[in-house]
Amino acid sequence: KIEELWLNCSAVRKNLIMNMFGVINDEVFTAENPDAVIFTQPFSEDGIISEREKIELYGHILKKEKCVIKPHPRDLTDYSLFFPEVKVLSGHVPIELYSIMGMKFKKVYTIFSTSVFGLPYSPEIHFLGTKSHPALLKHFGLIEYKNGKITGNIMPPQ
Repeated sequence: KIEELWLNCSAVRKNLIMNMFGVINDEVFTAENPDAVIFTQPFSEDGIISEREKIELYGHILKKEKCVIKPHPRDLTDYSLFFPEVKVLSGHVPIELYSIMGMKFKKVYTIFSTSVFGLPYSPEIHFLGTKSHPALLKHFGLIEYKNGKITGNIMPPQ
C-alpha cells in the first residue's frame, strides 16, 4: 500500500519527494476546512466552456459546501482571484501525495474526474457528471456515476 511505503520512507527521502513537487509540509495542514475538496478539470483550457462558465460551475459547489480546490495540472485558472476565501492547493502536486502526508477529505466533488477514485481512502464522492453544463453534455455525451459505476465515455470524441 502506498501509505505503508510512505510511512517506511526515511525523512530524507520524504523531503526529497516533497521538494521535487514543491510541497511545503505546512500547506498540507493549513487548509481552513479540509473536509471537502473540488477536483477541477481544464474545460476552458480545452475550449469546451469559457473560463467564466467554469468559475460559475465550481462556484455553485462552493455556495453549498466550504471546500478546498485542487486544480487539474493543466487548469490555468487562478481560483484565488475568484474565491479569495478558499484554499487552493497546487495543481502540480498529485492528490495521492497530499493524502499520504495526512490530508484527507470527507467529501470530494468533481464534474467527472476519475481522480476521485484513486484516493487511498474512501471519501463521499459527489460526481456531478456532464449534466452539470449543457456544453459538457454536448461535447462528451452523458457521463454520470450511479450505483458505484461510471456510465458514458470519459474520453472526448475524436
